[in-house]
Amino acid sequence: MVLTKIGEREDKIILKNEDGNTALFGFLDLIPYKGKEYAVITDESDEAYIMEFREGAGGKETYREITDDALYDVLADLFENGED
Repeated sequence: MVLTKIGEREDKIILKNEDGNTALFGFLDLIPYKGKEYAVITDESDEAYIMEFREGAGGKETYREITDDALYDVLADLFENGED
C-alpha cells in the first residue's frame, strides 16, 4: 500500500491511496533508521501504523507499507522506547 500526502488539516495529514480514496491521519513521529525515515501515523480510530516515509521531487510525500515484520518490530520498539 502506498499513500500520498495531499494536504493538511489542523494536526492531521490527508493521505490518498492508489484507488483515489482519502483519509485523515494523525502524525505522531518520524523515526530515522539505517538511512531511511519511517512515520508513525494514526487513523481515525487511533490505530497506529508505521510507514516508510519518502519525500520525492517537488516535495511530494509518500508513505509506504512495511512488509518486513522484523523491521516493523524494530521500528515499533524504537518508537515505544525511544531511539537511544
